[in-house]
Amino acid sequence: MKNEWSSVPLCAFCRISSNVTTISIMKDISVMDLLIECLIRESRQSKNNNEIPEIPLEFYNFAKSITESTNDQLMNNNKDMWIKFGQWLELKEPISKSDVRQHLKSQWKRLSHAAEIRNSKVLEISKEILEIEKKKSTINKKKMIVSAQDNNIKNFRYVTNSECIVD
Repeated sequence: MKNEWSSVPLCAFCRISSNVTTISIMKDISVMDLLIECLIRESRQSKNNNEIPEIPLEFYNFAKSITESTNDQLMNNNKDMWIKFGQWLELKEPISKSDVRQHLKSQWKRLSHAAEIRNSKVLEISKEILEIEKKKSTINKKKMIVSAQDNNIKNFRYVTNSECIVD
């Protein structure tokens, strides 16, 4: 039983383990990965089939061509594959190459916009947290000064290292 469990001391201020590194939940996910996941989810929903694990490679390359400009003539001129991709996505008939491209572009724009907003919100939140921490530290400093003045203390200093303090 002792081998399975270990005691981890918690920091008094935040109740977070002090000797364990924290891992950020928010990870950078590329818009392309989001687009592929979204397309797979669309295909699953339209077919009522949860067994679709991934997008076929040829369709992946078509989706990738939306985000990156390519001069691949085979990809640009292959209307039948674009139509098959639209059928895989279960788009409404009649399906044309431009319909599939337009669908992919709209999805990509929506996801990239959401990613931009998310990144800007993360920056705003981190700035707000820093401002709050700064305000807290100035308030604590003012409280210490007032407390020292009330106790008629002339000089005081911050204790940064553990040491014995004797009156």
